[in-house]
Formats: sequence, C-alpha cells, structure tokens
Amino acid sequence: MNTAANHRKRSIKEERLEFIYLEIRSRICMLDFPPGSRINEAELAQEFGVSRTPVRRALTRLETEGLIETQHGNGTFVTTLPSDFLAEVYELRIELSPLIGRLQPRQPTAENTQRLRETLASIDALMDKPDLRRLAQLNIDYYLEMTTLVGNRALKETLERLFFLTTRIWLMKVPNLDWNEVVQATREEIAMILQAIEADDMQSVGVIAQLNIKRTMNRYMHASEQQANQQ
Repeated sequence: MNTAANHRKRSIKEERLEFIYLEIRSRICMLDFPPGSRINEAELAQEFGVSRTPVRRALTRLETEGLIETQHGNGTFVTTLPSDFLAEVYELRIELSPLIGRLQPRQPTAENTQRLRETLASIDALMDKPDLRRLAQLNIDYYLEMTTLVGNRALKETLERLFFLTTRIWLMKVPNLDWNEVVQATREEIAMILQAIEADDMQSVGVIAQLNIKRTMNRYMHASEQQANQQ
C-alpha cells in the first residue's frame, strides 16, 4: 500500500515537473521570454504553486538544452543565438534529417496522418487570417508529430533539441517576410511529409525534412542580410 502510494506521489511530482518544463520552454519558443530576458525562479515557483526545487530542475534541463544560461552573480537568462552559431545549428539539422528514415523509423499510424491533416487544415485558415502565434504553435505541433516516428531515441532527442533552439529565431524572422509565402511554404512542407507518411516512405520523410530545413535557412539568412543592409 505504501509502495503504491509512494509511486503515485512520484508520478504526480514528475508530471508537475514535466508541465513546468514544457510551459517554460513554450514561453521561450513563443518569445514570451525573448532572448536575453531574465528568468525569475522565485516568481515562477509562486506562479506554479510549487517550491523552487521543481522550477530549478526544469531550468537545469532547459540550460542543458541551450535555451537558457546561468550567469553567476547575475541570474538566469534566455540565450541568444549569434548568427554564426545559428548557421551551425541549421547545418547540423540538415545533416541529421535524412537519418529519420534510416535509424529505426516507426510505422506511421492513422492517428499520425489524421493529426497532420488537421494541422494542414488549420494552416489553410491562416492564409486570410494572419496569426503569428498560431502559426508558430502549429509548426511546433507538426514537427513533434513527425518526430514521434523516429524510433532511435538519441536521434529523436537531438532533433527536438535543435528544433527548439531555432524555432524562436524562426518566429522572430517571420514578421520580416511575406506572410502568404511563409504560410504556403509551411503548408507545402507538411503536405509533402504527409504524402510520404501515407505512402509509408520514411526515407522520403527524412529527405523532405532536410530540403525544407535548407530552404528555411537560406530564406532567413537572406532576410537577415537584407535587414543588415537597410540599417
């Protein structure tokens, strides 16, 4: 009885910790906590109604993933990504993406395809009703859905960690781009991935993901150059 009760307590604690971690990560990726902003551990603990220990554990995990950094004597801050490091992250994502279809890919399910179809429908609705936060969330949902098909755990964790490093930069760059082009490019990427998944062709999923990351990197690097030239 005591063993079962202790197990439930541990499960509740782990679920609470996971919720706190995901919520803070979401705020970083959605720019609620923009690069360079200070993370207040005490305020977060009060908001979530917990001690500082689970918040600290969540922050430690986020620091390991490169989303925040602790500056001794100053506090904890959301990391910035210098352009050269950002390019290196994109290059690594490009090289790793084909492995999606090579290293123990999972069998796609009807639930996978249905959720991707729903994501496509939601993105279509944004063409005439721009909503940057909604597009960003749909992009995250799509990528996480795709990585559920990655059977190699080390690869899955690495792909997701690199994705979350860059997705906030993606969100910062979108306002400088043509909205319809961004939405259409996102839609085309998901549609191609969906088509490959429906054909049970995971090799193509990896190749398509690679090509789209290349296209995204080139688009944002070009936008950054234009912005720099205008200053």
